[in-house]
Amino acid sequence: MLHRFRIRMVTTRGLLALATSLVLGLPMAQGQVHQWQWSRAIVSNGPERFREVAIDPSDGSVYTAGEVQNSFLTILGTINLVNQNQALLTKYSDTGTHLWTAVIGGSSEETGEDVALGPDGKVYITGTFKGTCHFYNAGGNTTAGILNAAGNTDIYLAAYSANGMFLWAQ
Repeated sequence: MLHRFRIRMVTTRGLLALATSLVLGLPMAQGQVHQWQWSRAIVSNGPERFREVAIDPSDGSVYTAGEVQNSFLTILGTINLVNQNQALLTKYSDTGTHLWTAVIGGSSEETGEDVALGPDGKVYITGTFKGTCHFYNAGGNTTAGILNAAGNTDIYLAAYSANGMFLWAQ
């Protein structure tokens, strides 16, 4: 079973219930207590975002899809993301250890919109791109695959192995 999480905006009803509880001193509904395990962030000199998360139920690995802009991230080794929006596909262990990051970059803007795991163990990422889109193996700085946009902004679907090796894109 695939576990996916989305970050959702707090609803007005939820805020009203919280505010009413705080003002009137009413207890909030008791629920299951969760214990914090770990968290990770992308820290750079430009905007960055995780858009989607998928969890591998077989080992608890966490995959994220997102993008960074105008960034030089040490986790990427020799790949420099200066002055471009680039998509990232990242894998963390179940304890939060960074295992690998694969860059999807190119001549213009590339986004990482969604991530999913297939029953065959492959990791699938979707996003958008303009111009020429380059797909890199995890930790690699040589293009492993290329797509060229037919229009202004196109979409891609790419497959990676569980070890971060680029398999294909269309």
